[in-house]
Amino acid sequence: MPSVWKKFVDTNVLLYLEDFDDPQKHEVAIRVTKELQQTNGGVVSTQVLAEFSNQVRTQLSANEINQRISDYQSSFSVVSYSTEEIKKANHLFETYKVHFFDALILATMNSNNIDTIITENEKDFKKVPGIKVINPFKKV
Repeated sequence: MPSVWKKFVDTNVLLYLEDFDDPQKHEVAIRVTKELQQTNGGVVSTQVLAEFSNQVRTQLSANEINQRISDYQSSFSVVSYSTEEIKKANHLFETYKVHFFDALILATMNSNNIDTIITENEKDFKKVPGIKVINPFKKV
């Protein structure tokens, strides 16, 4: 049974928290993050934290990145994936033609009974039946 109140946070939400070049999306990311913190409804995966780390490596120091990760650990539930999720991701990749790392997020969500993702990437995640996609950046 899906956890209707838990929402998976995709990497792009975390990246917009660091993006001061797009103030509108930055503000939306702050708002979304605060709402999830207030409800304890946000979930990130170790994969998302790794993707975030890789993407901000040129603008933040290792200490700053690690502090952000600690902040996210305090703000969200953190889930990991196993070899079983990798196997599921391979099937999702093949069946729905989504990027492998998006398929891995989907497999991780499924294993944690989460059916909702907050992301700007509607196109790929909407390919999979049963996934609710919330794009808070759509109107920005």
